[in-house]
Amino acid sequence: MKSLIIAASFTLLFSGMAFGHGLRPGIPVPEQKESLAVDTLKRKILKAWNSEVFWKNDISLVTFEKEVVSCREKASVLVKQQPLKGAENKVYADFAELSARRNFVRNQKDRSAIPKSFYGLLDVLNINDRLFQNNKQTSEFSNFFNAYVAMLHYRSGNPEPTMYDQSKYALTHLKDEELKTDFVGMNISSRNSRYMMTAEMIDLIRDVNRLSKDEAFKKKVNEWEVLYSPIMAGKSVPDFELPDQHGKTVKLSDFKGKAVIIDVWATWCSVCIKEMPYFDAFKKEMKDRKDVVFMTIGWESPDAISEWKKFVEEKKLEGIQLLSVRTKNEKDNLEQKLMLRTMPRYIFIDKEGKFVDSYGPYPSNPDFKEMLLKTIAEN
Repeated sequence: MKSLIIAASFTLLFSGMAFGHGLRPGIPVPEQKESLAVDTLKRKILKAWNSEVFWKNDISLVTFEKEVVSCREKASVLVKQQPLKGAENKVYADFAELSARRNFVRNQKDRSAIPKSFYGLLDVLNINDRLFQNNKQTSEFSNFFNAYVAMLHYRSGNPEPTMYDQSKYALTHLKDEELKTDFVGMNISSRNSRYMMTAEMIDLIRDVNRLSKDEAFKKKVNEWEVLYSPIMAGKSVPDFELPDQHGKTVKLSDFKGKAVIIDVWATWCSVCIKEMPYFDAFKKEMKDRKDVVFMTIGWESPDAISEWKKFVEEKKLEGIQLLSVRTKNEKDNLEQKLMLRTMPRYIFIDKEGKFVDSYGPYPSNPDFKEMLLKTIAEN
C-alpha cells in the first residue's frame, strides 16, 4: 500500500510518471512474487523486533544488547520455518535488527559512548546483496536502506543523514539501476511540500543528472525542477490582487517595502484552523511593527464563498482577510502563481517582494518565529 501511495504522489508531481518500490514508468505494478506464507513470516520477524527491541530507547546499552540476543533467537526460530527462503529471511532479520539498533542510537544524547562493536552488522550486510534486494517491493526496503546509511553516519561520528545523504548514497552505491531510480524517485516524491525546492533538493537533481543512467527519470526530474523553480528563495513573487471580506481589492504590491507573511487556508481544512491561533499570536506580537504584514488568504471553491464569509464573520478574524476562488483562468489563478498544492501553506516574502521561504514551517513549529525574524531582517 505504501508503494502505491508513493507512486501516486510522484505521478501527480510528474504528470503520469509513477515511481516507487517495484514501479517503473508506464509499466503496471508487478504481482507479488512471494507467497502469503513468506510474507506472513517476514511480518512476524519484523513484529518481533519492533515489539521487543525497536521501541526500547530508554534502557541501558547492556540491557539493549540482552534484548537483542533474545530477539535474535526468536527470529532464528522463525527463519527456520521456511527452509527454502532461509537465507533471504535471515538477511531480512539482520536488517530488522540493524533498524532497531539505528533507532536506539538515534535516541541517545551521547552517541560517542556507543562502542564501535555496536555497528558490527554493517560489516556483514550488503545493500547490493540479491537476498536483500528481493525485498524491494516491500515497504520495509526503504526503512532498512535508510537505517543502513544512518548507521554508517553514526559510526563515523556524523549527524542524522538527510534525504539528500540517503539519496546520494543510493546513487553512488546501489548497482541496480532500476532500484536506484526507484529509491531516489521515492525519496523525491515522498518529500512533503516543505522541501519542494530547497538547495538540498537542487543538489540531488544535479546528482541524478550526473550519476543516473535512466534518461526517462532524468527528464522528469528536470521537468519537476522547471515547474517549481519560480518559487525558490530569492525569486520575485508575482503580484496578485484579491478581494477582502468587505469586497475591497487588495494587491500584494500595496505592501512593497514590508515583509509579508501569508497564511493560505480553507474552511474545510482542519489543520489550517488548528494553526490559526498560533498565526494570530504572531500577528498580535508584531502589531506595533510597521515593517511586517500578516495576510490570510482563504483558498476556496466557488460554492464555498459564503462559507468562507460566514467563518470570517463568526470567528471575528482580524487583519487582512482575502479570498482566492479556485479558477481555471491561468492569468488570475493564484494556485498557479504560488504553486498551491497543499494546505495550510505559509509563505514568507521579504521587503523587496522576493520569496524567503515559499513553503514555510507551521506557526506551531518553533522554526516559524526564526523564519519570521529572518524575513523581517532581510533587506
